Amino acid sequence: MDITLTRDDAGLYTLTGNFKHAEIFISQTPEHFAERIAIAAQTHTITIPSPDRLKRFYFMIRQQGQADVVVGTRRLPLQGSLNFRDLGGYQTTTGQYIKWGKIFRGDAQDRLTDDDIQYMDSIGFKLMCDLRGEHEAIERPGRLNTERLHLPIHDDLVNGRVIRERLLAKDTQGMDETMMFGSYERILDQFPQVFATALKQMTEPQNLPLAFHCTAGKDRTGLLAAMLLTLLGIPKKTIIQDYDLSNGYVQPFLDWMRGRVEANGIDFESIKVVFSAPVALLLHAYDYLEQQYGGMLSYLRDYVGIDEATQQKLQATLLTN
Repeated sequence: MDITLTRDDAGLYTLTGNFKHAEIFISQTPEHFAERIAIAAQTHTITIPSPDRLKRFYFMIRQQGQADVVVGTRRLPLQGSLNFRDLGGYQTTTGQYIKWGKIFRGDAQDRLTDDDIQYMDSIGFKLMCDLRGEHEAIERPGRLNTERLHLPIHDDLVNGRVIRERLLAKDTQGMDETMMFGSYERILDQFPQVFATALKQMTEPQNLPLAFHCTAGKDRTGLLAAMLLTLLGIPKKTIIQDYDLSNGYVQPFLDWMRGRVEANGIDFESIKVVFSAPVALLLHAYDYLEQQYGGMLSYLRDYVGIDEATQQKLQATLLTN
């Protein structure tokens, strides 16, 4: 059953799919559904006003002869964050799905509005794994009253403060794809323990819902997301598509940054790779892991230290039929 769900800024949900003989239920939790929604017969698009725009809702579609399908929106509708999203709903190679509402990837939360905080509180986060460097975390502390585990990953080309200082000095040498390739390589080589700690936190049900994030939610977060999705058995094609979603979500920031940079006499296109998430970066990471470690899974097993038992526990915690 191919179902898509979107939500606009006003809180109006749109479900798209084949809803012939379907029953649709809404709930604030993805595990328990009681409230049924009346729908028109044989419709393919359903619009549903949110019962409360400051709370997150999930939908279950029930059709005779088919397994129930639970869906949520991918990106969270936050005013102060562009790239915070739910990893639920992705299908594994064995036909299971990542549970909705349990594991999230995101960006910094220092600009969240009061409404954003109320919305995030409705999700009930138990743990935030913060991958930002010390200076980034101090300069831009998050606004959520959630337990935070600081797991710093340092590299100048993913450090917002360093990038800002370089742009002000008009020092853009090396801010290109080749240097970003090197940045990804250094992160993979130098921070296996960070990835190990974060991934092991995700195996514990008491830590869920859990979110991991950096500043923009695309590089450090993107690498950790690729590792997690690999361990859960998500196809590589889907992992790449998830990584690429950042480009659409951060487009408003790119438009704003283009104006600021070009006003300072810098060609934005020459440094755009630093602010976006070209798929070439993730593909390079895959190639690098293949050449240096024998592939993503070998890297995770032998260098990060995620053994088969830990992988199985991760799958048992985060996957559903």
